[in-house]
Order: sequence, then C-alpha cells, then structure tokens
Amino acid sequence: MKNEWAEWAEAFRIFSKYPHTGEASDSLVSAQRDEVFAGPDPSIVDEVDRQRLQELGWHSHDEFECFHKYT
Repeated sequence: MKNEWAEWAEAFRIFSKYPHTGEASDSLVSAQRDEVFAGPDPSIVDEVDRQRLQELGWHSHDEFECFHKYT
C-alpha cells in the first residue's frame, strides 16, 4: 500500500540535501490550486535524486527553478 505521507517526507528529505537557490528565496514551498512548488533548482540535483523525485511525482519546473507536483 502506498503511504503518501512517507513519500512527501522522502521528497522533502531529498530537497534538504541541496541549498535553495531558486527565485523565491523567501518562500521555499508554495501552492497554486492543485500544484505544489518546492525544492532546490533542479540543475543542482544529482541524477539519482532527480529520478527518485520523478518516481514520487515531482517534476522539474525550470521557469521557477524548483520542482512541482500536482495533488
């Protein structure tokens, strides 16, 4: 059975490994309707972590230099 809370926690543990360098430095997490924006600039995240984030439903959002997930 999928544990959604554990998946969110895992994604944020991955995010915490990298410095935040995104556009909105005062807000590390934001939401807009059914989309959540969080995490570091995808360009600094290693390939293994990027792959795992994708498996968890997080995708790079290059315009805002972060990741996003639809809820």
